[in-house]
Amino acid sequence: MKLPFYTVDAFTNNTFQGAPILVFPDADALSEATMHTLTQEFGFPDTVFVTKPESARNAAKFRLFKPTGQTQFEGHATVGAAYAWLHHKPTLAAELPYQLTIEEDVGPIDIRFSRASNGEIITEFIVSAEAKFDTYVPSTEDMAKILSLDPEHLQSQQLSPMVTICERAYLIVPVSNSDALRQARFSSAKWRQCTTTSTMPREIFAYAPSGDSKSTRYVARLLGESIGPDEDPPIGSAMTAFASYLLQSDANTASFVVERGRGHQRLSTINVHIDQLNKGTTTIRVGGSVTLVSEGNIQITNSGRDAA
Repeated sequence: MKLPFYTVDAFTNNTFQGAPILVFPDADALSEATMHTLTQEFGFPDTVFVTKPESARNAAKFRLFKPTGQTQFEGHATVGAAYAWLHHKPTLAAELPYQLTIEEDVGPIDIRFSRASNGEIITEFIVSAEAKFDTYVPSTEDMAKILSLDPEHLQSQQLSPMVTICERAYLIVPVSNSDALRQARFSSAKWRQCTTTSTMPREIFAYAPSGDSKSTRYVARLLGESIGPDEDPPIGSAMTAFASYLLQSDANTASFVVERGRGHQRLSTINVHIDQLNKGTTTIRVGGSVTLVSEGNIQITNSGRDAA
């Protein structure tokens, strides 16, 4: 059978920037094993297979894979796949703004499509966050050693490091400026030597103001033992935790922009809006532009096809 596919770059309006995503919009006939095989065959960091939803109330189910196996949630992959799916169903694009619900392993996720003033389609996922926080973190001196920075690079921010737990847990660390953020290198040795880190999340979300200290534009990076020193992985999945952190820290912002990849080859621009606060629950919209890179079909022989 012929199986259509799309490749997109999420959180960018420029080809070969942002996060590359491979999307199969009609994957009902595929088993999990074949999905994994296709993921490895193409070699994309993130691949999404769109299938029929389990509940008739929802529009589709997204199954997310990395070459190592299936994952529960990836913000950049969700946004990229939603845009590709919209492109695959052009009648929906005529109805913008448009909102629907898709299913992922973490549960239902609302998706919103709208059109910017320049005509560009903006794709967002919407989540309700009930965050938990922990201020038991390494000292400034220990954190500086872990990030291979001078302590002064962690002392000029009004906000403090904090563990923030939403769908995932992150140790969120403010850094004084974007230059220091680019220079940061995670030290596994210093991390293991610090007794405080024994119960810490395995990823550090480090960020800095993009401009002056009052700016609502930030640059950010993920660092950790499983992340190479020159890697700059996507951060879309961390936006819920980061928005909750800013609210908890009284940053007093209802919307902000985060850049990922500045100084590297692929720049992502992520828009975050905090819409509602209600009894400890925060409604957060995370999205941006998506660029269609390619579309085509792959031929799957009977030996590689699953029985329907």
